[in-house]
Amino acid sequence: MMFDLNNLLDPASPWQVNGPFNGPWGINDKGEIGVNGCTSSGQCDALLLSPNTTVPEPMTLVLFGSALAALVILRRRKNLGQI
Repeated sequence: MMFDLNNLLDPASPWQVNGPFNGPWGINDKGEIGVNGCTSSGQCDALLLSPNTTVPEPMTLVLFGSALAALVILRRRKNLGQI
């Protein structure tokens, strides 16, 4: 799958990642991508791109798990009362 790394740059930034020598050269443990980039004036430097990733908040998972457990308990109590 191909992905344009320029989409990870701030649109107001003068930097661009393009050309065969400016491609990604590494990804670290945080998922940040190291690339070489250049400005339109010809200044080139190493850039560190941070893709936006969505990670669910732990409290959201706790809330969902608690609600699910409550539904299971209520359902079992209802079933026990019918026997």
